[in-house]
Amino acid sequence: MQPSMFNVQVPLAERNEVYLMNTFSDAQLLVTPDVTDLIARIGRGLHDFTLEERETVDALTANGFLVSSREQEQQDPAALPREDLTHLEPRDRQHHRTPTR
Repeated sequence: MQPSMFNVQVPLAERNEVYLMNTFSDAQLLVTPDVTDLIARIGRGLHDFTLEERETVDALTANGFLVSSREQEQQDPAALPREDLTHLEPRDRQHHRTPTR
């Protein structure tokens, strides 16, 4: 498991939060610095998590912030989480912004 190469982090020091965005999946989160610390730990190859951290890891993975490997992400971008638009009416799909590479 690795952080996605499409992640962008913007510290919001005055709020003690970090704006986290994945530019491929278009996922956006406001998180506390401990979440970005967790992402950094995963990037260093550490995978020993508490139960609470495991839930955070699952959420980050579901939103494309964590991927199984950078190699897979580079070779198979179609395998990454993408927003499911099938619930929208066809006329609404054309106006909905879908992330592209």
